[in-house]
Amino acid sequence: MADDNKPMMYARYAIGEIVLVVIGILIALSINNWNEKRKINNDIESVFTLFEQELENNIYDINNFLKYGYSKDSIRTLFRDNRVTPEMIKASPELVWRDFGTNTKYFLDDGLDEIIALEKQLPSRYQALIPDLKKLKTHIISQRFWEAESLNLAMSRIKEYVNKFTWYGRNDSLSFEKAIKHSLTDSIYRNTVNHYTDLQLMENVWDATLIRTSSIALLWQIKTIKGQDNSKNIKQFFDEYGLKPILEYACGNKPYRIADINFRRNFIVYNNTNDSISLYSIDASGKQLNTTKLPPKQFLLEHFSMMNNRFLELRLEGECSRVFKLNKEDYLLIE
Repeated sequence: MADDNKPMMYARYAIGEIVLVVIGILIALSINNWNEKRKINNDIESVFTLFEQELENNIYDINNFLKYGYSKDSIRTLFRDNRVTPEMIKASPELVWRDFGTNTKYFLDDGLDEIIALEKQLPSRYQALIPDLKKLKTHIISQRFWEAESLNLAMSRIKEYVNKFTWYGRNDSLSFEKAIKHSLTDSIYRNTVNHYTDLQLMENVWDATLIRTSSIALLWQIKTIKGQDNSKNIKQFFDEYGLKPILEYACGNKPYRIADINFRRNFIVYNNTNDSISLYSIDASGKQLNTTKLPPKQFLLEHFSMMNNRFLELRLEGECSRVFKLNKEDYLLIE
């Protein structure tokens, strides 16, 4: 066409060819980007599937770890109340041999770290989970710090006693008798055991219960987003993981009784109503200590604990509706 002196037609033809090439390139890029995005989304879904397993493993481990905490606390309470006898120790030697015993727990977080690293690439349906994911990571970091502190203290106490008492750690009957006498009569020994137990329970086990609450909340949200377990309600979900509901009382029966547990631990709270609720922490004298508000269909992920001289009061329109007292239970479901 150029040779036939038809430059305009040639120009239009050339431009058309260029446009077609550009369109072809854009289509190819779009398909490539779509494939890359689909691959990334598939990878993210795979990571979330592994993360769900990670959460479930941690929940089961923490349930067992909490039982260990209850055991340590009950032994400490027996000694504190001077209810331990030589006969009891002979029947249950762990009463003295576990004074500085450790129960190291490493809660999994590889999947959690990978998801946080992919934060900007997460599909929109997962974006709302980011604050809760980071909160869980914070709890795991804190628990590992206090676990290390507990382990270091246990090792230093054991070393101190090995160097100080020839009977410590031996299994012969004479050494056992000396260990019994020492545990029942030496006040400094009692103080060191109590100090170690406090660190283990008030910090290490406490952080583990915070990890469990965050893990339960995230697991429920992920399964809801994925449309899994649609046939299960939230109570069935809790029961599936071996969690026990907190006891409920009528408002006229204030549960001032002393609980069996003497250390702080976080418990799971979920508002399964369509309204915001207010929970009031009340001490044994009836004094209101603090108020916690919770929106509908949400978990409470604050640092919320219950000591043995407190109970919770749920109020509706300013009037008491129900009262709750925590002992060895795990969750409070408001329905």
